[in-house]
Amino acid sequence: GILKMEFNINEGIYYLILKLPAIICDIITGFLIYKVAGKRMSRGLSLTLSGLYMLLPAVVVNSSLWGQVDSVYTLGIVITLLLLSNKKLIGSFFVFAVCVFIKPQSLIFTPVLLFSAAEFVFLPEFKAKKLILVLLGGTGAILSMVLMALPFGLINVFNQYFNTIGSYPYLTVNAFNIWGAMGQNWTEITPYFSFVGMLFIVMITVLSARVYFSDNGKEKYFTTAAFLIFSTFMFSVKMHDRYAFAAMIMLLFSFIN
Repeated sequence: GILKMEFNINEGIYYLILKLPAIICDIITGFLIYKVAGKRMSRGLSLTLSGLYMLLPAVVVNSSLWGQVDSVYTLGIVITLLLLSNKKLIGSFFVFAVCVFIKPQSLIFTPVLLFSAAEFVFLPEFKAKKLILVLLGGTGAILSMVLMALPFGLINVFNQYFNTIGSYPYLTVNAFNIWGAMGQNWTEITPYFSFVGMLFIVMITVLSARVYFSDNGKEKYFTTAAFLIFSTFMFSVKMHDRYAFAAMIMLLFSFIN
């Protein structure tokens, strides 16, 4: 906005600038696909997977056409899960804090961090030092969110955050999920359906624990994340059509690993 006012930027260039963060994040994500896949696959296949993602219609439409920022927080979630898969738990906390600060939907992936923390502390045996480390790391990550919020005013940030969470008081908003299949698009939510939505989230979280702890490979972080985001999209309420965006990249990284 400042650039537009100061330099009298025309509308076309202005829209490009607004969309650049998401487009850049798509490119970085494509590069990460190439680098991670390159550790296990041929250069040709790695380039193919990277290119397929960056040219995927859903990715192009969401970022380059609509100018939505789902790819920004999704990149952060990918980095969080890559850190977890490399046993860098504390670092993942701080990256995840940035993700939550960018977009509330990041909270859907919280169980993956909780499972990883539980695994780190309790398996193969409980160690008090590891518990203290996790608690300190988690506290530090939360404090980092407070520091990021300070320039904007804590109250303003909290109000913006909770207004965003409550901005879609409908069963579904153009999402091709169970509610959309029943013809409930843009149907105002009631306390009963809010409860049903929360019940689904509890069930999904419990099932995601089984997904996580039934696998010992690096892919479990991405498989669990894909299960969480897509199941929540399919069965919970207040879902927008874009909320399934992150599932695509999670499944791709699960395949790569």
